[in-house]
Amino acid sequence: MVILICDDQKSVHTFLSNSINWKSLGITEILHAYNGRQCLDLLKAQTPDFLLLDIRMPQMTGIDILKEMSAFHIHTITVILSAYSDFSYVKEALTLGAFDYELKPIDTEKLTSILINAADFYRTRCLFSFYRILNGASLQDTALSPDILSHLGIDRYLGILCLLSESASDEQKLQLQEYLQECYKYIISLNGTESYILYPLDRTDIPASVASIKNQYNELCQLIPSDIVKYAVSLPGEQVSDLPRQLEQCRKALTEDFYSGTGFYVFQTYKHSDNVHSLLLEYRSRIYACLTNANGREKIPKILQDLFQVFSDYRLDFEELSDICFDILYYNISLILNQNTTFEFELRQDIKQCKSIHELETLIQDTIEKRFYDNTPVLEKTPLQNIYTYLKEHFSEDISLEELSKKFYISKYALCRGFRQEYQEGLWDFLKRIRMEHAKLLLTNTDLKIYEIAEKCGFSDANYFSNTYRRYYGHTPFQEKKHKV
Repeated sequence: MVILICDDQKSVHTFLSNSINWKSLGITEILHAYNGRQCLDLLKAQTPDFLLLDIRMPQMTGIDILKEMSAFHIHTITVILSAYSDFSYVKEALTLGAFDYELKPIDTEKLTSILINAADFYRTRCLFSFYRILNGASLQDTALSPDILSHLGIDRYLGILCLLSESASDEQKLQLQEYLQECYKYIISLNGTESYILYPLDRTDIPASVASIKNQYNELCQLIPSDIVKYAVSLPGEQVSDLPRQLEQCRKALTEDFYSGTGFYVFQTYKHSDNVHSLLLEYRSRIYACLTNANGREKIPKILQDLFQVFSDYRLDFEELSDICFDILYYNISLILNQNTTFEFELRQDIKQCKSIHELETLIQDTIEKRFYDNTPVLEKTPLQNIYTYLKEHFSEDISLEELSKKFYISKYALCRGFRQEYQEGLWDFLKRIRMEHAKLLLTNTDLKIYEIAEKCGFSDANYFSNTYRRYYGHTPFQEKKHKV
């Protein structure tokens, strides 16, 4: 989300930019205006989500700007920051649509609280507009900007229709409402029995995301019988205008029993290319896990056997199969051993010389044996305290091996091997542990929603967070939060 700060004092801009944790509020961009005219131009050009507005400024006052925003139907949520405590100013600003009025000098703790409430109001307003779109209103009728999803940090999404039987008891209705509010951020109540959930899709592996949603549904069925509550999942959407089509797909999946699975339905199969791409990501990740695990070597032949069985099932042509084998090998070897372009050329030549599936399978096995298990040099123990400290301080952020390698000037291979040698724990195992420990602390000591805790622990996908937590502790975050373990 985007916020615009409008004040004629540069010191106010500097103070606000540096004293508030904008990222925790979901703010990804800060715009600045130093007079009323500049502020109005930015409002018209970029339509930020939030506005911090001074009253007394050159060219136009804050009150003038609020009047212009009303005239041009600009619905940016506005918080007034002013040194003027005269009630007439407060009354006029609130009458013109300001969300709140805060006096200077600025209390950052109080302002943060106001912005949290403003963000909740913003999300509620979006959900109401989404409800209108689902019921036939156009985007223009809702006063939403076309790129509203990107403002919310959503690039793609799946639609989930939660259908509760009319025979459900009042207690079951309350249980459903509580569960959905804990686990999902964007819930649109259509009527007494239907809830539509806009589910951000952060991973390219769509079947895995659907499986994650199904796990969440199975957990819900521990509270409410599966014959009382049903889930249907649509294909991915990218625009707000896709919402009605996604809802129609969900309803069709329910009525025509697409992929029926004890109350869980998926609209239709995904394209062949999507399945192959998903499997490619899965298998190269599985091989990576084995190559970075001291006891993973013996698992490689079985994984390769399963992989080539998949190739056979999909009846891939030999050229496509060769490209996939190259991708799997090059991804893992370049990622772990930090190889150069000479290796890439040699690998392509070796694969081109293969004339059969058996030769490809043998090449993969032989290359892995040669590169990883025959005279692999052992790195000396490397001091990695700076990376260790960085992970402890930034675990809530999106962290990649590529980023760490560039930031600390160390090869990816040396980083992974060195970290395990230094701390007797794998890099990602360590990151997962501190994320899970922090999540447990928040679950047992705060009133934050599960999806909010997921975000604070480095997970943009609440379902993926729940599955990871369950595998780590043996029970779900919902059970932890409700003291059922």
